[in-house]
Amino acid sequence: MKRSTAGDSQGATGFVIRVPKLGKDLVNRPLWTVLIPARNCGSYLQETVQSVLQQDRGVEQMEIIILDDCSDDPSEAQSWTAQTQGRVRVLRHETNVGKSANYQSGLEASRGHLIHVLHGDDFVRPNFYQTMEACFEQYPGAGAFFSESEYIDEQGEVIGRTGQLQPTCGILESFAERQYVNQQIQTPSIVMRRTVYESVGGFDHRLTAFEDWEMWFRASLSFPVGFNSNARAAYRVSSGNTSTASVLEGRRPRLFRLVLDIMDRYCPDEIKSRKKHQRAEAIAECLLQFSLVAARHRAWIPWIRIFCQSILHVRSWRQLRRVVGATLRGFIG
Repeated sequence: MKRSTAGDSQGATGFVIRVPKLGKDLVNRPLWTVLIPARNCGSYLQETVQSVLQQDRGVEQMEIIILDDCSDDPSEAQSWTAQTQGRVRVLRHETNVGKSANYQSGLEASRGHLIHVLHGDDFVRPNFYQTMEACFEQYPGAGAFFSESEYIDEQGEVIGRTGQLQPTCGILESFAERQYVNQQIQTPSIVMRRTVYESVGGFDHRLTAFEDWEMWFRASLSFPVGFNSNARAAYRVSSGNTSTASVLEGRRPRLFRLVLDIMDRYCPDEIKSRKKHQRAEAIAECLLQFSLVAARHRAWIPWIRIFCQSILHVRSWRQLRRVVGATLRGFIG
């Protein structure tokens, strides 16, 4: 695997690995590659794979690959090869390599023109692939299309939505600026051309969280990104134990600062100038959410540290009052 740094990937300062171009002599490539990263997904994996198989475009049009990142029970993923008579491939890591490296193995193995990364506990709604395919046909210059995501709980109940960014399908204007301010996309809702990955590289291996935010921003600086108003994906929100621990231990705030620094290093100056205040407010909001986790768990030192960082990014008295009020309610509640 050839590693790439700043100048090799449209100015990206994040440490990424190139996605090799496929040889021109490779014929009969499928249109789609669906990559399903999985680790100890249990029964959720069945729902994920079935949501793809129910929309199967056929072996000549779609390849389906489960990326097993050393699950405790190897048969959890491997059984799918037998169940589908080889229709679903499994690539297994014998040691836990982490999200970005697992994604990378799938990108390198992919042969499709369109790449969809679908976590092993998420799923897509009916007609996702058909409507996405139509968007790329209508807008051949688009590097990626994404859709609305539903947030679902562990029982599959919808508890929220990302929202419709526009009422019709089409290219989003100034999307890179929006993505710079805050994350607009949940991974199961986006489809990107393989040529985009080949151009900008894979996911930043230093990030064990927020790697998708940086990836979509880096790609949007070089390629048009569109929104598909007729497709939906489901993103599962866990009980929060792992996320809570990462906040209290300081790992998640550190990764948040890291991803901000990575994007700032290669973001064009004109975007940084135009979006300076909006981004500061968005950072304050995100840090506030971290501080509320600490407040609810009466973790004083993490709360003080994160809350002070949040205050530094506040840009209005109204936001300051809301940040302080929310924090006090977090302690009381």
